[in-house]
Amino acid sequence: ATVILISTDVEGEQWRQFYRRVGREFVGDEGGERTLDENASELFRSSGVDWEDDVKPLLGNDVAIGIEGDPVGLLGGDGESSFLAALETRGGDIEAVLEKAGWEPAGQANGATLYTENEGDDLFAVEDGVFLTSDDEATLRRALARRDAGEGLDESTLSEAFADLPEQPLARAFGTAAPLAEQEELARFASLPLLQALETWALTVEFEDDDLNVDLAVRLDEAKVDEADLPLVTGEEAPEIVLREGELSGGNRNQSQTTAFLLRALRAGYPDSRFVKAADAIEQELGIDFEQEILRQFDGPSASYVSPDGQTFAARSEVRDPEALRAVLPRIAPHLPALVEGLQGLESEGMALLFLFAPDAPAAAPMSEVKVDPPSTPDGFYRISGLTGEGPSELYLGLVGDLFVVASDEQRAREIAEADTVAAEGAQGAGVLRADLSRLQEAAAALPFPIDGKELVASLEASTSELRARVRVQLD
Repeated sequence: ATVILISTDVEGEQWRQFYRRVGREFVGDEGGERTLDENASELFRSSGVDWEDDVKPLLGNDVAIGIEGDPVGLLGGDGESSFLAALETRGGDIEAVLEKAGWEPAGQANGATLYTENEGDDLFAVEDGVFLTSDDEATLRRALARRDAGEGLDESTLSEAFADLPEQPLARAFGTAAPLAEQEELARFASLPLLQALETWALTVEFEDDDLNVDLAVRLDEAKVDEADLPLVTGEEAPEIVLREGELSGGNRNQSQTTAFLLRALRAGYPDSRFVKAADAIEQELGIDFEQEILRQFDGPSASYVSPDGQTFAARSEVRDPEALRAVLPRIAPHLPALVEGLQGLESEGMALLFLFAPDAPAAAPMSEVKVDPPSTPDGFYRISGLTGEGPSELYLGLVGDLFVVASDEQRAREIAEADTVAAEGAQGAGVLRADLSRLQEAAAALPFPIDGKELVASLEASTSELRARVRVQLD
């Protein structure tokens, strides 16, 4: 179901960049004085083999890691899975290296020689210079049988999987989307056309000049999904953002596409939630279609920014008919407490507060005793108070001219309505996120590997054949 490929070309540009940017932290080379070869030599010395003479000549091709079963199982999930790793050595003598390291032949399987360090331990296999290992003997033997039958991984499969993605990355992965769609967190949304259209996914990680690029492509069955079923509008054009140093800036080219998708997702996945019941009650009491008359108003670009701690934020959205929205706001304002309190029960599922009005702006978390005060002046804002959790304690929302704004305080609400916007460098697609990493040291420290960066720009592009996410990290 899942295949991961990692370059072993340790003398190539990708490994050189990885070691300079990240690798030293893993091997404890704090001063940066030792080379990759020096550290690798020390690492392999304890196993009785020489890095330069024994190991390095074997390398150069990608090591392929195949995961059978539930790929999330390897990350601590409940599903069962096993893995198989294979490397076609480029030179050297893999069997001599294994025996030098103390591994002994332990029989044959489908023409391959099996090796083990001690009887009962994990097995390794070597055939025609190809090295294989697995955490499960049955998986290893099945792989050898597939190899003999000519049913293993081939270049045509890789070419198809990574079409339109970087050609020589440090690491890449691909797989079928079905196992992911079957996860409990996603299975509840199975009725959505987008989930039914999922086919495959592919990911690449690549260093390029002073950037680290991550590209993800999720392929869709075009016969099962229309543009209206997507979480973003289609096309390469990216929205501009309100740039705030030290803040997370976001943008959406057509916010209503996203909010309408999220509402449908909530109704499909959480039909009995308080939020869905509150939205249904508004429709019945006011005689309106919540999606068409409210959410579809926000069909222009939106822009937002939020502080790393979530305490302050502001967002603005262009709306289709400002006067119509201005007229309906007093009717729905009394129902806002029920809506936002309904989101409280969904917080653990990752649903953000007020996603209806600012899906690209994270806001407050759980809340209680929500209260809505109407504007005190003709150009004033609705004030929502009673918010608790790690986000802001109150929100201000309303129309400034033809723009709808929502913010953690009145000053920010007025300021973002007039704020200039700029293009996010390298962004492509309707959804954009930009972060100043030099001001987000705490967030950077939470990454699974240490890396010093200046800027992060992430964007998402949608079509009926593919969802494409791009992440660029400008490195120091």
